[in-house]
Amino acid sequence: MRTGKCHLPVASELPPGYLNSTLDSTIKWTESKKNLFSVRLSMVSSVFTDDETLIKFWKGFNNPEWALVAINCISSEDSVSSSSSSGGGGGGSRDPNNPNRVMTNSSEGSHHDQQTPQKNVFLKHLPVICNQLIQVLCTSTDEKVSLEAFIALISVAKKVKQISDDKTTQNLHLLSYVRYLLQLPKHSVTPLHEAICTHWRTLIRTSHPVLKGFNLSWFLLDLMTKGMALHVEQKKLLNNDHNRKSRFTDEFVRALVPLIQSLFFDDKTSLEAMSTFPMLCRDLLSLMDRGVIFKLIYDYFADLSKEDVIFHAPFKFRFLGIISEYEHFIPINIPAPIQEVDSTTNLFPIFLQNHFLISLMVKEVGSTLTQK
Repeated sequence: MRTGKCHLPVASELPPGYLNSTLDSTIKWTESKKNLFSVRLSMVSSVFTDDETLIKFWKGFNNPEWALVAINCISSEDSVSSSSSSGGGGGGSRDPNNPNRVMTNSSEGSHHDQQTPQKNVFLKHLPVICNQLIQVLCTSTDEKVSLEAFIALISVAKKVKQISDDKTTQNLHLLSYVRYLLQLPKHSVTPLHEAICTHWRTLIRTSHPVLKGFNLSWFLLDLMTKGMALHVEQKKLLNNDHNRKSRFTDEFVRALVPLIQSLFFDDKTSLEAMSTFPMLCRDLLSLMDRGVIFKLIYDYFADLSKEDVIFHAPFKFRFLGIISEYEHFIPINIPAPIQEVDSTTNLFPIFLQNHFLISLMVKEVGSTLTQK
């Protein structure tokens, strides 16, 4: 669709069926078909855009050879303009003599190549952009293209945090996308949760620059958790609690544990470790083998106990407070008969094995009270 200022000729007489392009030669024009009439068109749409970068981004995916070009045009560091779009149309008017150039809003006489999507247009089309990147991430058979799509997804999240007015820890635009607008591809080569886990570990291992200053781990973890839930639901296993160990591949579980450790175990008292990590554990308890999550929690608390117990006590109890919000916290901690034991020393390991969360809570309360 052509937008912007257009210069059109004026007909003095229109024959029947004049809209047919083949009859153009029979139309009588005023002053030898000079462009006497000017009109400005501005497209207002939440579905289509006239933003050059976004058009290039979407068109690129129609040709696999151009997929990397399309991804790079949306993931570059300067790929979002901070200025607002005019009329909701997305970034100035087109030059009628060259549709590939746009006229600036401030000066109709000056031109510049439109290289960046406008702020409002970018946020408006955020769900479509993310879903397109996730489609490439999950369906591409080219490992390089899939990795670049993941890098672009991180770049998009960073840009949303940068340009949006919401400066809270969990950005509302990103949170709403994960909760309500995420769409998984119908036919995936790699499930979303496995693709995120694999590529994220690759970026951490290679110290990729896109992770510099990246404090939105919660967004990728929420995407991964949502992908896991949808994966289990698609396999009709969500309501079957007896096959948790077979819900996900062993390769994914083995990759997930070191990913979580690399994210949260190095700086155990960081804001993300104290909020994102326990919420992740709480969510994963509903989806996968609880023994894997219990082991992560136990190792985390064991590492904290090696340091200043009194200093870390508030962090531990905040963690346990979030975990206790797990929907099945009470059922899995209901007292049950246990075998006879020789001494109270042997009682706690058995209690810990059968009722891990409440046992850990009792243990931490006891350790804190006995400290001087």
